[in-house]
Amino acid sequence: TDIATKGSVYYGTSLDDLDQTVSYSLYDEFHQLTLTRLDYDQDYYYKIYSEDKEGNKYESFMQSFNTDDMQDDYPPNFLDFRLLQSINDGVALSWETDEKTTGTVYYGKYFDDLSKTKKSSKKKTKHYVFIKDLDPGMEYYFKIVAQDPRDNEASRRLKVKTDLKSTESYFEEITIKNVAPQGADDSNISFEEATINWSTNMVANTEITYKEGPKGKNKTVDVSEFPTLYHQITLTGLKGGTTYYYKIKATDSFRKGITSDEYYFTTKPLTKEYVMSQHANSSFVRVSKKDTIYQLYGDKKVPFYNNAFESRGFTDDMIKEISEDHLAHYTTYRGYWGAFNDGDLVKTEKKPDVYLIEGPDRRAITSWQAFIALGYKAESIKVVSDKDLKYYENENPINASTDIIKNGHLVRTANDPAVYLIEDGKRRAFLTAKAFIDSGYRWNDILTVSEEEISHFPKGWSIY
Repeated sequence: TDIATKGSVYYGTSLDDLDQTVSYSLYDEFHQLTLTRLDYDQDYYYKIYSEDKEGNKYESFMQSFNTDDMQDDYPPNFLDFRLLQSINDGVALSWETDEKTTGTVYYGKYFDDLSKTKKSSKKKTKHYVFIKDLDPGMEYYFKIVAQDPRDNEASRRLKVKTDLKSTESYFEEITIKNVAPQGADDSNISFEEATINWSTNMVANTEITYKEGPKGKNKTVDVSEFPTLYHQITLTGLKGGTTYYYKIKATDSFRKGITSDEYYFTTKPLTKEYVMSQHANSSFVRVSKKDTIYQLYGDKKVPFYNNAFESRGFTDDMIKEISEDHLAHYTTYRGYWGAFNDGDLVKTEKKPDVYLIEGPDRRAITSWQAFIALGYKAESIKVVSDKDLKYYENENPINASTDIIKNGHLVRTANDPAVYLIEDGKRRAFLTAKAFIDSGYRWNDILTVSEEEISHFPKGWSIY
């Protein structure tokens, strides 16, 4: 680099997944890093990220290389090595290496006479072998040799005594036992998860097939990456308060298999407290892309209709998926019907009509008198687009007396000096100015309304 930086190299076998990294922390202009444990004859992609002393960050273009001509003198490393099972006439062994290897197991009754072999010929990182036809109650020596594609080798040794008292033999039938939970047993059962445990008499690969209710659709999940005696899986994404039925299938190293009886368990019923703990307050959710978007507030869900979501600057990547069962625990609260909020005063640029927004409706205010009488101010009016306004239904205009004249209002018409008090749905005339003042009213509290509007109120008793 032209200035002192520190940095990292991110690399991997996929353009979309640079899943490995190597870094250095010293600031320098000249840089060198060595990538180790690479696979032979493999394409690799990498990017270099650097940072200067002021915190400015730099990034290279994506680059690549192939390891077909790579010199490799490094032997593989054993990451894991274990005895899985010892029975009266066989043993099961497994091991894992840090690169793809083939494997050979040399074994015999004497340390210096390992004349028998068992191979794991496929190139992979995880290996398993079962060695049969051993003598009961005898000590055996094993040497596992792992070889990489460039013939570099590493080995591990092990001494095992076959079990003289064991009744298990590789030619015996495999059995499944200690299955839990079953029936009413709710151990390891939660609202939407269930952890199932079982064991087999021989190391085996297992799978579980489960379904919702007795007639639900079967789902099958592989449980064991390696053959093992003890098996466990946690089923997720279950429905609360629902009974599930399941069976277990086990297959040993010699392709002998067995399927268990059918068992069942019931998840705990969903509670509002549990559901709310699973979703962040103020988060946006929907069941599927075609369904209504909601924002969650406490135990309320606020729906967004029409273009209400995007018009507020929100985007689809902010939405999380929610199940119908979870959404049902929230109470629907009002909602946004478009780009506007309840109580907004709006008009379009080319038309003089002013509308009051009420939920999904727009109500035209048909006269300036009505506008003033309702206490609105001209500066509160928002000029909006026809596109946003079209989502609101054109409902009852605000022009009737009951929209602007209420009990307690003082009213008069422009052509009549009489002043009226609206009381109990009737208009009561003040016969004198003294009667008006003695009642505690002020002249500037009087609303001037139309003859049509005041006619909706029948005459009541006059005020003396």
